[in-house]
Amino acid sequence: MKTQASASRNNGRKLLSARDILFLAAVIVIALAAYFLMQGKERGTAAVVSFEGEAVAEIPLDRDGVYPLEGFDMELTVKNGEICVSRSDCPDKICEKTGFISGTGQSIVCLPNRISVRIISNTENEIDVVLN
Repeated sequence: MKTQASASRNNGRKLLSARDILFLAAVIVIALAAYFLMQGKERGTAAVVSFEGEAVAEIPLDRDGVYPLEGFDMELTVKNGEICVSRSDCPDKICEKTGFISGTGQSIVCLPNRISVRIISNTENEIDVVLN
């Protein structure tokens, strides 16, 4: 009688079908590919700090330290070739929550202070767009 009860609970189905296993394998492969693609991103050599689109400072990423932004109540921290906003007077602190960045093209934006921090590299071409 116990075998009949366990069979009725399961309705004769397997726990995982071949389709389920293929789906899980595809998800794992996609996740691993995304991880390795993100790891291959070129590390930057400096961070350009801009106020309302105008560059106001360039901070090298090869020297660890804390860099207060003159004229702003903000502070940037460089550690192990990465940079983050370590202190800001903005109300939401999204710039601080972004954490450390290091890949060329990555950025941190503080909308209330109108500040952006963008990672560049010495090999980066300064031309963003060519219009004819």
